[in-house]
Amino acid sequence: MTRTRAQLVQAQTHTETARDLLPVVQQGRLIWNATANSPQMYDGTRWVEVFNSESSIPGDTITGNIDAAQLDGDLDGGSY
Repeated sequence: MTRTRAQLVQAQTHTETARDLLPVVQQGRLIWNATANSPQMYDGTRWVEVFNSESSIPGDTITGNIDAAQLDGDLDGGSY
């Protein structure tokens, strides 16, 4: 099986009002919240904010492998 990495994920844009009026929402649905200007995902119960380019992830919460080729910016104070 060949794996293809997506270059771009584009979510539908909704205001919070329009988002809340969606008739059927499946768990995992991704949207761009135009009111909050951030990506959100439906977790089956509520809409939760997804990390964006201005977010950070605490290092102690990461598990598994990270492809170093995908990292850029400052890591532990050093630029890579």
